[in-house]
Amino acid sequence: MPDQKFPNLWNSIFFWFVVFGVALFKVATSSTKTRSALALTLIAAVFSAAAFTESVVEYFKLGDTSLQYGVAGLMALTGEHIMRLIVGFAQEPKKALALWREWKGGTDAK
Repeated sequence: MPDQKFPNLWNSIFFWFVVFGVALFKVATSSTKTRSALALTLIAAVFSAAAFTESVVEYFKLGDTSLQYGVAGLMALTGEHIMRLIVGFAQEPKKALALWREWKGGTDAK
């Protein structure tokens, strides 16, 4: 396992406070109300923040600033949503194809 470049981030109570706060917000505003779906939403949001925050902070060269906590929150929100879209597209490939065609500019796009 590679060394963590931001050990202070992982050890920070603020990091986990932001991540779980955003994840709980995501659960509270979720359109799905089954317990298993809500639990998966929470897990996916926490995983996204924990897995991708360091990479995004490093990519944008944010260094050791308080912006890391904002990035963690954004990763929790967007990461879970991207995972949900990918799973939805895997279940309904025509929806993914329609979105791709719309993005490329019409129904004739390949």
